[in-house]
Amino acid sequence: MSLIVNKLKSLIVYLKRGLAFVGFNTPPSVFIVGAQKAGTTSLHDYLSEHPQIQSGLLKEVRYYSVDNNYAKGNRWYHSFFPYAGNKKTLDATPEYLYYPYVAQRLYDYNPNAKIVIVLRNPIDRAYSAWNMYRQFGEEKSSFNSNFLDALKIRQPEEFNYFYASSFPSFETVVRKGIETISKGEKDYFGILSRGFYLNQINEYWKHFNPEQIKIIETEDLKGKNDIVMSELTRFLDVSTIKWQKMLEKSEGNVRKYNAPMDSNTRELLLKLYENTNHELYTKLNKHINWQ
Repeated sequence: MSLIVNKLKSLIVYLKRGLAFVGFNTPPSVFIVGAQKAGTTSLHDYLSEHPQIQSGLLKEVRYYSVDNNYAKGNRWYHSFFPYAGNKKTLDATPEYLYYPYVAQRLYDYNPNAKIVIVLRNPIDRAYSAWNMYRQFGEEKSSFNSNFLDALKIRQPEEFNYFYASSFPSFETVVRKGIETISKGEKDYFGILSRGFYLNQINEYWKHFNPEQIKIIETEDLKGKNDIVMSELTRFLDVSTIKWQKMLEKSEGNVRKYNAPMDSNTRELLLKLYENTNHELYTKLNKHINWQ
């Protein structure tokens, strides 16, 4: 029975994409651009429940960040966003924040876009990213097989480092990453460099008015979620609703850890991010104090 249901769902998605491809679409105007492992999936799920917002058929289309996708053009991109009437449509691709060329591409596409950025303590974000990639290597689902097959082709050096033998410990990844970054190079998968938020956000401030950008802390999304979501609905110019039922879903996107982070490794990362974090706090005029 479940097989039939899944086939029907796939057929419906196929038909919707076909109609959207030939013009029955609503181009996205709201973009959750990052950061990776900062709560973007939960935020996407919350917003998708709003009666005036419609998500794309695929959460992470990766149109602006992947050159091969971008070369396919807007018609291909719009096929993921079926006609939504008067609803606002949402693209939630968290790697958009990391790649510096994306902000320009987004501005060229829609200079009036609303940009949502979720920031998490970069130390915890790095540990969460490492844990995700570790599980990708250990799990045998078709999704992860597809991920690894694509990685072999697109980034063979990174594949060999992480997956060809035993998966490296977080401590190894951190020490190697710090060494790589000190040479002016990017660490594998950006596990550490994705946490240098200020330079990434600057690309969006360079192109968009500050009024078009909403920055949220992961801790607030968890601890003050009803306040954050109410602020976000005003920012997106949609009606205020009761969020409580949607907010109860937040634990569904949490991965399990084998062990807590080593305290010495955390100290290394505190030093790595110390200066850029303080610059970010000053720019945002907020007292965050990530530890």
